[in-house]
Amino acid sequence: METAKLKKFAQFACRSLIEQVSAKLDLVLADGSAARREQPKAFV
Repeated sequence: METAKLKKFAQFACRSLIEQVSAKLDLVLADGSAARREQPKAFV
């Protein structure tokens, strides 16, 4: 069974997920973000 395409897709999906989570985390942790205003105790 040819698994090279599956392996390439899995690597791409992993990198993409990491980038998306990092971008969301940066947005949430930014000073003045809505999440920080709504839940200030969560960021202490």
